[in-house]
Amino acid sequence: MLPHHTLTAHYATPEAKPEFVTRLFTRSREAGDMMRCYWETMDACVRPASILDALRSVGLTEVQSNTVLDLFSEYTALKARPVTG
Repeated sequence: MLPHHTLTAHYATPEAKPEFVTRLFTRSREAGDMMRCYWETMDACVRPASILDALRSVGLTEVQSNTVLDLFSEYTALKARPVTG
């Protein structure tokens, strides 16, 4: 028996596949919702190069990014010291 045509149409989109696979294996609507939220968030993330460029553009120096636990990105920079004299 094939799934209902509206479900098939919905889950045929690339955006819905992580949600579908999660729900298929866990049988959990909540897990599917969480995975959908995760993928939507990742899709909307600002790219690291854009963040680094923005930090440099406001005068920060020694701008760096670091990945923690292969999950989180942290960004560090130093405030430029004023020129005296």
